[in-house]
Amino acid sequence: MPEIWGNRHFMEQGIDQKEHRRASLALVLTTVLWGLGFIAVQRSIQAGIPSLWILAARFLCASVLIFGIFHRKILGATKQALIHGSIAGVMLFFGFLLQTEGQGRTTVASTAFLTSTNVLMVPFFVWLMMGRRPRASMFLLCLVTMVGVVLISMEDSLEVQMNLGDWMVLLSAMMFAMHIAYLDFGCSRDDPVQTAFFQMLVCGLISLLLALLRGEQITGDALRAGVWPVLYLGIFSSGVCYLLQTWGQTRVSAPEAGILLCLEGVFGSLFSWLFGMEQFRWTAGLGGLLVTASVMLSQRPEKKSE
Repeated sequence: MPEIWGNRHFMEQGIDQKEHRRASLALVLTTVLWGLGFIAVQRSIQAGIPSLWILAARFLCASVLIFGIFHRKILGATKQALIHGSIAGVMLFFGFLLQTEGQGRTTVASTAFLTSTNVLMVPFFVWLMMGRRPRASMFLLCLVTMVGVVLISMEDSLEVQMNLGDWMVLLSAMMFAMHIAYLDFGCSRDDPVQTAFFQMLVCGLISLLLALLRGEQITGDALRAGVWPVLYLGIFSSGVCYLLQTWGQTRVSAPEAGILLCLEGVFGSLFSWLFGMEQFRWTAGLGGLLVTASVMLSQRPEKKSE
Protein backbone atom coordinates (compact mmCIF):
# COMPACT_ATOMS: atom_id res chain seq x y z
CA MET A 1 0.00 0.00 0.00
CA PRO A 2 1.63 3.34 -1.03
CA GLU A 3 2.47 6.04 1.48
CA ILE A 4 0.29 9.14 1.10
CA TRP A 5 1.67 11.42 3.80
CA GLY A 6 4.56 13.81 3.27
CA ASN A 7 5.88 15.96 0.45
CA ARG A 8 4.79 13.73 -2.42
CA HIS A 9 1.17 13.68 -1.22
CA PHE A 10 0.97 17.45 -1.18
CA MET A 11 2.78 17.87 -4.50
CA GLU A 12 0.14 15.65 -6.09
CA GLN A 13 -2.54 17.96 -4.67
CA GLY A 14 -0.74 21.03 -6.02
CA ILE A 15 0.28 22.21 -2.53
CA ASP A 16 3.87 23.53 -2.32
CA GLN A 17 6.10 23.60 0.74
CA LYS A 18 5.44 27.30 1.51
CA GLU A 19 1.71 26.74 1.59
CA HIS A 20 2.23 23.63 3.70
CA ARG A 21 4.24 25.69 6.22
CA ARG A 22 1.55 28.38 6.33
CA ALA A 23 -1.06 25.71 6.98
CA SER A 24 1.11 24.28 9.78
CA LEU A 25 1.46 27.73 11.34
CA ALA A 26 -2.31 28.22 11.11
CA LEU A 27 -2.82 24.98 13.04
CA VAL A 28 -0.29 26.05 15.70
CA LEU A 29 -2.07 29.40 16.10
CA THR A 30 -5.28 27.42 16.48
CA THR A 31 -3.76 25.51 19.39
CA VAL A 32 -2.71 28.75 21.14
CA LEU A 33 -6.26 30.11 20.96
CA TRP A 34 -7.64 26.74 22.06
CA GLY A 35 -5.21 26.71 24.97
CA LEU A 36 -6.68 30.00 26.18
CA GLY A 37 -10.08 28.46 25.54
CA PHE A 38 -9.52 26.01 28.42
CA ILE A 39 -9.18 29.01 30.73
CA ALA A 40 -12.37 30.54 29.29
CA VAL A 41 -14.28 27.27 29.77
CA GLN A 42 -13.12 27.06 33.37
CA ARG A 43 -14.22 30.65 34.03
CA SER A 44 -17.62 29.87 32.49
CA ILE A 45 -18.03 26.75 34.63
CA GLN A 46 -17.01 28.66 37.76
CA ALA A 47 -19.56 31.35 36.86
CA GLY A 48 -22.29 28.69 37.03
CA ILE A 49 -23.24 28.42 33.35
CA PRO A 50 -24.42 24.86 32.43
CA SER A 51 -22.35 22.96 29.86
CA LEU A 52 -25.10 22.85 27.21
CA TRP A 53 -25.59 26.61 27.40
CA ILE A 54 -21.84 27.15 27.13
CA LEU A 55 -21.80 25.05 23.96
CA ALA A 56 -24.94 26.66 22.53
CA ALA A 57 -23.67 30.20 23.05
CA ARG A 58 -20.17 29.29 21.89
CA PHE A 59 -21.07 27.66 18.60
CA LEU A 60 -24.08 29.78 17.66
CA CYS A 61 -21.94 32.87 18.21
CA ALA A 62 -19.25 31.34 16.00
CA SER A 63 -21.73 30.48 13.25
CA VAL A 64 -23.14 34.02 13.28
CA LEU A 65 -19.61 35.41 13.01
CA ILE A 66 -18.70 33.17 10.09
CA PHE A 67 -22.00 33.83 8.30
CA GLY A 68 -21.62 37.60 8.74
CA ILE A 69 -18.24 37.53 7.03
CA PHE A 70 -18.81 34.85 4.37
CA HIS A 71 -22.61 34.87 3.85
CA ARG A 72 -22.38 34.93 0.05
CA LYS A 73 -20.16 31.88 -0.07
CA ILE A 74 -22.30 30.05 2.52
CA LEU A 75 -25.57 30.78 0.70
CA GLY A 76 -24.06 29.20 -2.40
CA ALA A 77 -23.13 25.99 -0.56
CA THR A 78 -23.81 22.63 -2.17
CA LYS A 79 -25.92 19.88 -0.64
CA GLN A 80 -22.74 17.86 -0.21
CA ALA A 81 -21.10 20.61 1.87
CA LEU A 82 -24.23 20.84 4.05
CA ILE A 83 -24.28 17.10 4.71
CA HIS A 84 -20.56 16.82 5.39
CA GLY A 85 -20.53 19.88 7.63
CA SER A 86 -23.54 18.61 9.57
CA ILE A 87 -21.90 15.25 10.25
CA ALA A 88 -18.77 17.07 11.45
CA GLY A 89 -21.00 19.21 13.69
CA VAL A 90 -22.49 16.14 15.38
CA MET A 91 -19.00 14.85 16.11
CA LEU A 92 -18.03 18.22 17.53
CA PHE A 93 -21.09 18.30 19.78
CA PHE A 94 -20.32 14.97 21.45
CA GLY A 95 -16.63 15.81 21.69
CA PHE A 96 -17.14 19.18 23.34
CA LEU A 97 -19.98 18.04 25.60
CA LEU A 98 -17.79 15.26 27.01
CA GLN A 99 -14.82 17.60 27.29
CA THR A 100 -16.74 20.41 29.03
CA GLU A 101 -18.48 18.05 31.44
CA GLY A 102 -15.18 16.31 32.12
CA GLN A 103 -13.29 19.54 32.75
CA GLY A 104 -15.78 20.38 35.48
CA ARG A 105 -14.67 17.19 37.26
CA THR A 106 -10.89 17.45 36.80
CA THR A 107 -8.18 20.09 36.35
CA VAL A 108 -7.49 22.40 33.40
CA ALA A 109 -4.05 20.90 32.76
CA SER A 110 -5.36 17.33 32.82
CA THR A 111 -8.15 18.29 30.42
CA ALA A 112 -5.73 20.02 28.07
CA PHE A 113 -3.21 17.20 27.88
CA LEU A 114 -5.70 14.32 27.91
CA THR A 115 -7.48 15.99 25.00
CA SER A 116 -4.20 15.85 23.10
CA THR A 117 -4.28 12.05 23.19
CA ASN A 118 -6.42 12.26 20.07
CA VAL A 119 -3.11 12.42 18.20
CA LEU A 120 -2.58 8.74 19.00
CA MET A 121 -6.00 7.83 17.64
CA VAL A 122 -6.03 9.88 14.41
CA PRO A 123 -3.89 7.57 12.22
CA PHE A 124 -6.03 4.59 13.15
CA PHE A 125 -9.26 6.38 12.21
CA VAL A 126 -7.69 7.50 8.93
CA TRP A 127 -6.60 3.94 8.27
CA LEU A 128 -10.11 2.70 9.08
CA MET A 129 -11.93 5.31 6.98
CA MET A 130 -9.62 5.57 4.00
CA GLY A 131 -7.55 2.40 4.03
CA ARG A 132 -4.40 4.50 3.80
CA ARG A 133 -1.57 3.65 6.12
CA PRO A 134 0.47 6.59 7.49
CA ARG A 135 4.25 6.43 7.38
CA ALA A 136 5.77 4.40 10.22
CA SER A 137 7.40 7.43 11.86
CA MET A 138 3.97 8.92 12.58
CA PHE A 139 3.05 5.91 14.71
CA LEU A 140 6.30 6.21 16.63
CA LEU A 141 5.73 9.91 17.26
CA CYS A 142 2.19 9.20 18.41
CA LEU A 143 3.54 6.67 20.92
CA VAL A 144 6.07 9.21 22.21
CA THR A 145 3.22 11.68 22.59
CA MET A 146 1.23 9.12 24.55
CA VAL A 147 4.16 8.60 26.95
CA GLY A 148 4.19 12.35 27.47
CA VAL A 149 0.48 12.36 28.28
CA VAL A 150 0.96 9.53 30.82
CA LEU A 151 3.67 11.58 32.55
CA ILE A 152 1.35 14.58 32.61
CA SER A 153 -1.29 12.50 34.38
CA MET A 154 1.16 11.50 37.11
CA GLU A 155 1.39 13.10 40.51
CA ASP A 156 4.80 13.94 41.97
CA SER A 157 4.55 10.60 43.81
CA LEU A 158 4.61 8.90 40.37
CA GLU A 159 1.05 7.61 40.78
CA VAL A 160 -1.32 8.02 37.85
CA GLN A 161 -4.53 9.69 39.05
CA MET A 162 -7.55 9.12 36.77
CA ASN A 163 -11.06 10.15 37.85
CA LEU A 164 -14.45 10.24 36.08
CA GLY A 165 -13.68 13.61 34.54
CA ASP A 166 -10.41 12.30 33.08
CA TRP A 167 -12.18 9.36 31.44
CA MET A 168 -14.83 11.68 29.99
CA VAL A 169 -12.07 13.83 28.50
CA LEU A 170 -10.44 10.73 27.00
CA LEU A 171 -13.76 9.84 25.33
CA SER A 172 -13.94 13.39 24.00
CA ALA A 173 -10.44 12.94 22.58
CA MET A 174 -11.71 9.94 20.64
CA MET A 175 -14.50 12.07 19.15
CA PHE A 176 -12.02 14.79 18.21
CA ALA A 177 -9.80 12.20 16.53
CA MET A 178 -12.79 11.00 14.51
CA HIS A 179 -13.51 14.62 13.63
CA ILE A 180 -9.93 15.24 12.43
CA ALA A 181 -9.97 12.07 10.32
CA TYR A 182 -13.42 12.85 8.93
CA LEU A 183 -12.37 16.33 7.78
CA ASP A 184 -9.60 14.67 5.79
CA PHE A 185 -11.86 11.84 4.58
CA GLY A 186 -15.16 13.55 3.84
CA CYS A 187 -14.52 17.28 3.61
CA SER A 188 -11.23 17.60 1.71
CA ARG A 189 -13.04 18.66 -1.48
CA ASP A 190 -15.55 20.96 0.24
CA ASP A 191 -15.12 24.69 0.78
CA PRO A 192 -13.44 25.21 4.21
CA VAL A 193 -15.66 28.19 5.09
CA GLN A 194 -18.86 26.29 4.32
CA THR A 195 -17.68 23.26 6.30
CA ALA A 196 -16.74 25.41 9.30
CA PHE A 197 -20.08 27.23 9.26
CA PHE A 198 -22.30 24.15 9.04
CA GLN A 199 -20.45 22.27 11.76
CA MET A 200 -20.61 25.29 14.09
CA LEU A 201 -24.32 25.80 13.38
CA VAL A 202 -25.30 22.14 13.86
CA CYS A 203 -23.30 21.82 17.08
CA GLY A 204 -24.86 25.02 18.46
CA LEU A 205 -28.41 24.05 17.52
CA ILE A 206 -28.13 20.59 19.09
CA SER A 207 -26.79 22.16 22.29
CA LEU A 208 -29.56 24.77 22.37
CA LEU A 209 -32.30 22.20 21.75
CA LEU A 210 -31.06 19.89 24.50
CA ALA A 211 -30.61 22.79 26.94
CA LEU A 212 -34.23 23.84 26.36
CA LEU A 213 -35.54 20.27 26.61
CA ARG A 214 -33.71 19.74 29.89
CA GLY A 215 -34.96 23.06 31.22
CA GLU A 216 -31.53 24.27 32.30
CA GLN A 217 -31.59 27.81 33.69
CA ILE A 218 -28.96 30.57 33.76
CA THR A 219 -29.04 33.05 36.64
CA GLY A 220 -28.33 36.73 36.11
CA ASP A 221 -25.17 36.51 38.21
CA ALA A 222 -23.90 33.56 36.17
CA LEU A 223 -24.57 35.42 32.94
CA ARG A 224 -22.76 38.54 34.08
CA ALA A 225 -19.76 36.57 35.30
CA GLY A 226 -19.54 34.27 32.29
CA VAL A 227 -20.46 36.47 29.33
CA TRP A 228 -16.90 37.48 28.39
CA PRO A 229 -15.39 33.97 28.62
CA VAL A 230 -18.27 32.61 26.51
CA LEU A 231 -17.80 35.37 23.93
CA TYR A 232 -14.11 34.50 23.70
CA LEU A 233 -15.06 30.85 23.15
CA GLY A 234 -17.52 31.79 20.43
CA ILE A 235 -15.42 34.32 18.52
CA PHE A 236 -11.88 32.99 18.87
CA SER A 237 -11.86 29.40 20.15
CA SER A 238 -14.63 28.39 17.74
CA GLY A 239 -15.17 30.87 14.91
CA VAL A 240 -11.58 31.86 14.16
CA CYS A 241 -10.04 28.53 15.17
CA TYR A 242 -12.24 26.28 13.08
CA LEU A 243 -11.75 28.45 10.02
CA LEU A 244 -7.99 28.09 10.55
CA GLN A 245 -8.24 24.38 11.31
CA THR A 246 -10.50 23.50 8.39
CA TRP A 247 -8.32 25.48 5.97
CA GLY A 248 -5.11 24.09 7.41
CA GLN A 249 -6.24 20.48 7.29
CA THR A 250 -6.87 20.68 3.55
CA ARG A 251 -3.10 21.27 3.20
CA VAL A 252 -1.70 19.08 5.98
CA SER A 253 -2.20 15.32 6.36
CA ALA A 254 -4.55 14.15 9.09
CA PRO A 255 -1.90 12.35 11.22
CA GLU A 256 0.42 15.37 10.98
CA ALA A 257 -2.46 17.71 11.82
CA GLY A 258 -3.27 15.55 14.83
CA ILE A 259 0.27 15.94 16.19
CA LEU A 260 0.22 19.70 15.55
CA LEU A 261 -3.16 20.08 17.24
CA CYS A 262 -1.94 18.24 20.34
CA LEU A 263 -0.01 21.45 21.16
CA GLU A 264 -3.40 22.54 22.49
CA GLY A 265 -2.53 20.53 25.60
CA VAL A 266 0.84 22.23 25.99
CA PHE A 267 -0.61 25.73 25.77
CA GLY A 268 -3.66 24.87 27.87
CA SER A 269 -1.50 23.59 30.72
CA LEU A 270 0.96 26.48 30.37
CA PHE A 271 -1.82 29.04 30.63
CA SER A 272 -3.38 27.24 33.61
CA TRP A 273 -0.05 27.50 35.43
CA LEU A 274 0.49 31.13 34.39
CA PHE A 275 -3.02 32.10 35.51
CA GLY A 276 -2.45 30.37 38.85
CA MET A 277 -5.23 27.81 38.41
CA GLU A 278 -2.95 24.98 39.51
CA GLN A 279 0.65 24.33 40.55
CA PHE A 280 3.37 23.23 38.18
CA ARG A 281 4.45 19.57 38.47
CA TRP A 282 7.75 18.23 37.16
CA THR A 283 6.05 15.18 35.63
CA ALA A 284 3.72 17.46 33.68
CA GLY A 285 6.66 19.56 32.51
CA LEU A 286 8.56 16.50 31.29
CA GLY A 287 5.48 15.15 29.54
CA GLY A 288 4.95 18.51 27.87
CA LEU A 289 8.52 18.45 26.54
CA LEU A 290 7.92 15.02 24.98
CA VAL A 291 4.74 16.23 23.29
CA THR A 292 6.53 19.32 21.96
CA ALA A 293 9.43 17.21 20.68
CA SER A 294 6.99 14.99 18.81
CA VAL A 295 5.48 18.03 17.13
CA MET A 296 8.89 19.33 16.04
CA LEU A 297 9.98 15.95 14.67
CA SER A 298 6.71 15.54 12.78
CA GLN A 299 7.54 18.64 10.74
CA ARG A 300 10.74 17.19 9.32
CA PRO A 301 10.34 16.65 5.55
CA GLU A 302 10.69 13.17 4.12
CA LYS A 303 13.76 12.25 2.10
CA LYS A 304 13.35 12.45 -1.65
CA SER A 305 14.13 8.75 -1.91
CA GLU A 306 10.99 8.05 0.14
